[in-house]
Amino acid sequence: EEALAPGAPLVDPEGPVTVAHNLQVGDAKEAIENAHVVVEGTFVTEPIDHCFMEAQCGVAFVDSDGVLTLVISTQYPHFHNKQLAHVTGLPEEKIRVIAGVVGGAFGGKIDNTVECALALFALKTGRPVKMALTRTEVFTCTTKRHRTQIRQRLAADKNGKFVALEIEMLCDGGAYRSYSRVVAGRCMIHAGVPYRFPNLSAKLTTAFTNHVPSGSMRSFGVVKMAFALESAINDIARQLSMSPIEIRRINGFREGDAMSTGQVLQDVNLDLTLDAIEPIYERLKSEIEAAESGPVKRGLGIASLGYGIGYSGIRNPSTARIKISSSGDLTLLTGTPDIGTGSDFALAQIAADAIGVDLRRIRVISGDSALTDDSGPTSASRTTYFSGNAICIAATDFKRQFGDAVAEKLNMPASQVRFEEDRLIIQNKMMSFGEAAEMLGEKTLKIVGFGKFDPDIEVDISTLRGNAYPTYTYATHLMEIELDEELGQVTATRCWTAQDGGEIINPIGAEGQIEGGVVQGIGMALWEKIIREDGVIVNPNYRDYLLAGAKDVPLENNTIFVKAKDRTGPFGAKGVAEAAIIPIPGAIASAIADAAGVLPKRLPMDAEYIHRLISEKEAGRMNRIGTVG
Repeated sequence: EEALAPGAPLVDPEGPVTVAHNLQVGDAKEAIENAHVVVEGTFVTEPIDHCFMEAQCGVAFVDSDGVLTLVISTQYPHFHNKQLAHVTGLPEEKIRVIAGVVGGAFGGKIDNTVECALALFALKTGRPVKMALTRTEVFTCTTKRHRTQIRQRLAADKNGKFVALEIEMLCDGGAYRSYSRVVAGRCMIHAGVPYRFPNLSAKLTTAFTNHVPSGSMRSFGVVKMAFALESAINDIARQLSMSPIEIRRINGFREGDAMSTGQVLQDVNLDLTLDAIEPIYERLKSEIEAAESGPVKRGLGIASLGYGIGYSGIRNPSTARIKISSSGDLTLLTGTPDIGTGSDFALAQIAADAIGVDLRRIRVISGDSALTDDSGPTSASRTTYFSGNAICIAATDFKRQFGDAVAEKLNMPASQVRFEEDRLIIQNKMMSFGEAAEMLGEKTLKIVGFGKFDPDIEVDISTLRGNAYPTYTYATHLMEIELDEELGQVTATRCWTAQDGGEIINPIGAEGQIEGGVVQGIGMALWEKIIREDGVIVNPNYRDYLLAGAKDVPLENNTIFVKAKDRTGPFGAKGVAEAAIIPIPGAIASAIADAAGVLPKRLPMDAEYIHRLISEKEAGRMNRIGTVG
């Protein structure tokens, strides 16, 4: 607000505003004035760090062919390839960027950090150069999640049907743009998601400030909007004496509904996630009601999500290539690097199933700008869906080329060659891949299957109308907490997540992604906060920056994958990586309200803040849940 005030010093010569959006559907103001019940409040979230285990780092050298080579910790090597060509003046083919074994990213390894310096030092000295940021440098010099203030009004009729939502968001963008425009666009498109609102007003302004730049982080800001919206939905449900499950069932997206952008939705499975959570919620609710009351209260919180897969309203295609060696082994080449998610394994699974070979036959090369095509970044929950689809297309092309070559060599129709169980079936006789490759000789090495997946998505950024994403994932989370009212201390004891991820390619990997997102959400909800004094970050280390540890993880962290398929995904799969964090702060806030009758509206919800809310309620300074009188 200070940065936007008249006469404030300009951080950027173009003005104080990084990005601003205004989305209007119907007449939200009139609908709110005539509504049966209205819940309003101002929600504030603080900046937090990505807290990946491995800091930004890399090595750079000029190889024997004169190619500037970087091995770095990145989510998008092809972006850095283009960036370094601009910085150094070298052609792109004289630069090679390889994503090393990445120790976590969460959106924090897309921006430039060490890459340009590494390249210039290597070129200047003619020697290999290594750089690694210290943890203090990570905290003080790299992007953070935006600090955000959300003024919100949610209105419903007497039956719990939503009639209007009004949102005003103000974000601290820091001193440079980074991904602020991307975050803002995704927030606007997700305003009110996953619920139907006949009247919607959403305004967002991101300001330049003299702070460390804000950038992308898991969910691109949607988690903050969900904190406000899901908390308010549970508040309305309480006022109307409705189940938090039922009010979501009444208002949640269904097949064929249209979003605020005008996009008509398909493969909507929010109801399945509500159905999966409902019996667990009812059982726990009965247990809590029957238990004796004491200073430690138990509370339950429900929150749901809908999340678009891929980048917002712009084409972001993925590509893949599949080659065969003279021994019959296959190599899958994809530009999206594995940043610790296990995506290389999942993509190999897709390739193996699409071709009909044993998984052990597949070798994966990913995230190498010299060997792979630009497949886009590993971000926005897009890898399984976008790169997986590209691999399916490449597999079809590979099978056609390889089958045609074998048929031609044997002088028979291509229709007589099939791929089954890691073999070729030729007129009902089996031939191994190695035998087929040996038979084809040098022609084998010329066979390269290519696939490109480029769905028709585009949003007019001025009107926010269009098809923003090719598909959406849905989920409902149930969080159980224990609250010590004397201390204000909140403990997350148990969590259930019901996730619509379509067909799950790698169940163990997907479950790990969701469990990790839950724990990351708990940290954001209860402890994490960048603290500044006179603009300087004063907790730039894990001693002073409070992060969820092993003892803070719920003893039960249960993942339920509902049975569903996405008609556009590879084997019916969607992405799930970012989604798990989105409902957690809202679910915990609602669980606190359930336990203590106070609704927090600020993150983190630390013990001091919760104790103050409880004390104010007991002193009679709250006229109803979460509203200070």
